[in-house]
Amino acid sequence: MFDRDGNLRDHTVSSGSAGLTHGGQNQSILADGRQGGYEGQDTTSAGEARNLVDVTHDGNRHSLPEHTAKDPHYDSDIAAEVTRAQSVLSPRGSETRMNAITRHLNTTIQPDTKGNAPECASGEEMVTLIPHPTHESFPMAMVCRKPWGGMYALLSLLSYNFDVDLAPNHSCVHVPQNEAFLSAVRNAQKNVFIQTPNLNAEPLLPALLEAVRRGVEVYYYVCLGYNDSGELLPFQGGTNEMIAHKLYKDLSETEKEHLHVFNYVAKDQTRPIHNKFKKRSCHIKLMIVDEHIGIQGNGNQDTQSWYHSQEVNVMLDSYTVCASWADGIRRNQNTHIYGAVSKEDGCWHDEHGKQADGAIGVDPGKFAWAKGIVGAVQRVRGAGGF
Repeated sequence: MFDRDGNLRDHTVSSGSAGLTHGGQNQSILADGRQGGYEGQDTTSAGEARNLVDVTHDGNRHSLPEHTAKDPHYDSDIAAEVTRAQSVLSPRGSETRMNAITRHLNTTIQPDTKGNAPECASGEEMVTLIPHPTHESFPMAMVCRKPWGGMYALLSLLSYNFDVDLAPNHSCVHVPQNEAFLSAVRNAQKNVFIQTPNLNAEPLLPALLEAVRRGVEVYYYVCLGYNDSGELLPFQGGTNEMIAHKLYKDLSETEKEHLHVFNYVAKDQTRPIHNKFKKRSCHIKLMIVDEHIGIQGNGNQDTQSWYHSQEVNVMLDSYTVCASWADGIRRNQNTHIYGAVSKEDGCWHDEHGKQADGAIGVDPGKFAWAKGIVGAVQRVRGAGGF
């Protein structure tokens, strides 16, 4: 995943846009986990778990129907389930491997999205179910948060539960989830990796800046346009582009080199697609610090998750598991190759300096709050870019 200096091992493709510092920086994130773990890992032996070469080989030898809600196919054990999942990603007929990935990703609400990414090299195949190698036991803890105020309070009242705080305020911050996130970042020595749909939680931002100024390599992946309208509401923190712009603006030119922000790019794409188009998006919530502290669950790095929502997460200390998680991120998306944002304005630009279709940019305008209200109404109605 990271090299000895704390940098991502993979390289990004430079967008070369209009004077904006873009891709091409020293990338080392999410590269050489490759199921073997990191230097100093806690594995004992490979055991009987298949490595990813075996997983892809088994998938190529079978042609099995995909398990979906409408067409379920249950397997007798986890090994068979892994083989089925990999079989779906194997080329059929005249398909290329990337065609197969597009077919798989199109089983959602956008069946006609076209892929444009080049073929992935052998050893870089998409693998959605990754078996961990045999390992020693390691520390693990639940780091969760209770619901607080806002919509939870309204629902509680409707259920005749009057023992709630009605104020949608930000006072409920000292909870296990938030303390785990902050402690991990504040104690990072080499690197921090985060993937989350949104990142705008007010307590997290200064911790990330402090880590960068200590020389820690900080990488985070977010979704372009994920809930943009909702994040423009008062006290919600702002959009991903606004936050990336703010962070880079607060850093010196030297410090900027330690902060690496990316917009999510799907495995079959070469550019981020705004979430409002509902074509390719990502809902991973993951933090890995110094290659062995991992926190994963349903807690986002946004205002709602930090202050209000009920969240469930697990924290663990394992080089092996974190390596597998990192390898899954690297294999299953192209974010590290094509998704780097500009260190000048915090926005993604193509080779001509143009932002992605639908992008708001760093200035949503004078009536951003009105856009937020409209977005909130659309969310309740089940419409809009959520």
